Amino acid sequence: KMTDPELVRYFIENIEYEHKGLMLDTGHLLNTNLDINTEEEGIDYLIETVKNLGDMKDYIKGIHLSKSLSGKYVKNQIEKYKKIEIDSNKANNEIIYHILKIDEHKPFTSNKINNLIEMINPKFLVYEFITTSLEELSDFIKIQDKALDL
Repeated sequence: KMTDPELVRYFIENIEYEHKGLMLDTGHLLNTNLDINTEEEGIDYLIETVKNLGDMKDYIKGIHLSKSLSGKYVKNQIEKYKKIEIDSNKANNEIIYHILKIDEHKPFTSNKINNLIEMINPKFLVYEFITTSLEELSDFIKIQDKALDL
C-alpha cells in the first residue's frame, strides 16, 4: 500500500535494479479509504498520501488515472455480508459485479486533479477506464481531458 511510507521505502530499497519506479493507481489508492464521499475529498486524500511518502514520491514514474468513490457501497456490502452465508454457485456473477462496483474506473471531473499530476510530474499518464461502449469511452476521455485542461 502506498499509505505506509516505510513499507514503500522497504519495497523500493529491496528491488535490486537500477531503473526502478512505481505506478500509482489513483482508483486503487482511493479505495483504501472508505470514508471518502466526494471527488474533492478523494483528490485531497491522493495529494496528502503522496506528500506523506516524502522522498519516496520521486519513485512514482507513472499514474493510472481513474476515479473510484465506492466507500459507501463497500461499507454497505460489509454490513450485508456479515449477516448471510454466501452460495458459491451464485457468487461468481456477484463477485464480478462487486469488483466493478468497488473499482469504478471513472474519469475525474475536477481540475483540482492537476495538483496531483503537477506534484508527481509522471513520465507516464494512463487513463484507466472501464466502459461498455466506444461512445462511453470517448465521453470519458473528453471528461478527463477537460479536467486536465488538455
